[in-house]
Amino acid sequence: MLASKKADSNNENNVDVSTNAKQRKYLRWQFQSSNVPLVFQSRGVPIKLYRRVFLYDQYIGKGIIKDISLAGAGFISSKPLPEIVIIKLPNGATIKCAKQHQFQVNEYLTFYGVSWGKSVYQRILPFLKNYSRKAYRPKDKKLAAQFSEK
Repeated sequence: MLASKKADSNNENNVDVSTNAKQRKYLRWQFQSSNVPLVFQSRGVPIKLYRRVFLYDQYIGKGIIKDISLAGAGFISSKPLPEIVIIKLPNGATIKCAKQHQFQVNEYLTFYGVSWGKSVYQRILPFLKNYSRKAYRPKDKKLAAQFSEK
């Protein structure tokens, strides 16, 4: 499974990072290039990571979003994360996420895939609107059309 995630992250369409694009419910905005290994990329959206401890959010560290959709995001971080993590976006929105998968990029960085519920959609839309122009576009028009029909 780990090898397939790495292989999929190097696809030529820049549509998906972890699984086959046909399994995705929503189109992902990519902030990474398939032409450059993930460890050498400098493009992405900075986020802050927190864990809930009783009534407070304890700061864990920083991360860089590499892809995002209405249902979840993929980001890299140098810190180990709990199963439930809270991310704070640059626009100030905080989102409680569930860790879905992870893989090691190198000895210092880990790629995490997280998801959130439908109640977050309204909070994530302004963020997507602001950053959609900075994302890589899918090169495959058939694949882009497939996502626009849903």
